[in-house]
Amino acid sequence: MDKDWAELLPHIRKKRQTFEEIFRMTKELDDCFKKNDPAGAEYWLDLRGEEILAAQRCDERMEELLDKMELQKALRLTKIMRLQGNDMEMDPSEKMLSEMFEEIKSIVDKTMEYDRRLSRHIGGKLSVYHQEIAELK
Repeated sequence: MDKDWAELLPHIRKKRQTFEEIFRMTKELDDCFKKNDPAGAEYWLDLRGEEILAAQRCDERMEELLDKMELQKALRLTKIMRLQGNDMEMDPSEKMLSEMFEEIKSIVDKTMEYDRRLSRHIGGKLSVYHQEIAELK
């Protein structure tokens, strides 16, 4: 593991941990709406917003680190982090990076499913997700 990778890794781990927290908070938020608990919902929305900002800070820091790297290396790592590296031969560190971003994507996908449900519950026919479904028909 080289110096660039060693600097990037803690921010990737923090991002994964942050998205796990966002998912947990989204489930709590969903429970609040099921229980008709607006105070609890407001609490979880506020906390979730803070975690979303923490995830953005991780992304910003990773971008800063990538900007300092040799261009070819930064492009390669970016491709892997975007899960577009399936056609590449990867070393063990790169494979680990790919696996971490696959985990993050899985967590984000699960969170988005809860978000869709919440949006439809809160917004009904005005929900962005309801409108997307109507457009697909």
